[in-house]
Amino acid sequence: MESIDYPFGEEFEIEIVEDKKSYLQNRLREEKTLQGRQLCLEKEVAILKEELQRERDKRTTLESVLNSSQKQPTVLPAKIDKKKKADLNDIALAEADIINLKKKVEDLEVQLNQQLEKKSTSMNDSCSQRQPNHHAKKEDKPKGTGAVVKESGSKVNSHSFETTCSTVVY
Repeated sequence: MESIDYPFGEEFEIEIVEDKKSYLQNRLREEKTLQGRQLCLEKEVAILKEELQRERDKRTTLESVLNSSQKQPTVLPAKIDKKKKADLNDIALAEADIINLKKKVEDLEVQLNQQLEKKSTSMNDSCSQRQPNHHAKKEDKPKGTGAVVKESGSKVNSHSFETTCSTVVY
């Protein structure tokens, strides 16, 4: 048998090799593109992880400050910069001062109310004990009312506790 030479046999193989080469080059480009995308995504994931950690640190810090205003120990995350730590400590101290001042104001209000009640009670007692009985006879009038009655019925001393008692606000 004779072998038939195809003049296009080598050219056909060359085309097949070139097609494979072209196919492999396209796959290589696609792979490089995918690797580039993967790197970008990995960088984005790293950035998002850092952002998440910062947000967690902020939350921890805010909870610590809130807890410190409720008399619980403050624990600040290690990754917070010095300025933020100082600011947060200043805020915590200011909140503690405000709480202490509010407590002092409440205590002073209680003391003031107690003093007012005591004065009011003592003034009422004083007025009720010293107020003259207008219906009583002159000899039944208690001593120390501030009004001395002569036999003629005219007052010598016009000072009376009635004036003091009538101006007391209850």
